[in-house]
Amino acid sequence: MTVFEKVSAIIRAEFPSFRDLLTRETTAHDVDGWDSLAHTSLILRIESELNVEIDPDAAMNFENIGALADYVEAQL
Repeated sequence: MTVFEKVSAIIRAEFPSFRDLLTRETTAHDVDGWDSLAHTSLILRIESELNVEIDPDAAMNFENIGALADYVEAQL
């Protein structure tokens, strides 16, 4: 399983009502319920499940899911 697939699975678990296809270009604005609190929860879950540390400044600036996955992959 690729890092993108792992991150996507975590996103799906955090937002189970989201049914659309997650692509590298999907943004937080595309996912209902993805607000600042949900974003923090998501980042913490990614850190925990993938055993990585995401810089808080970086966590707030990912353009899309692909950029998030690329960042996580670089940390592994």
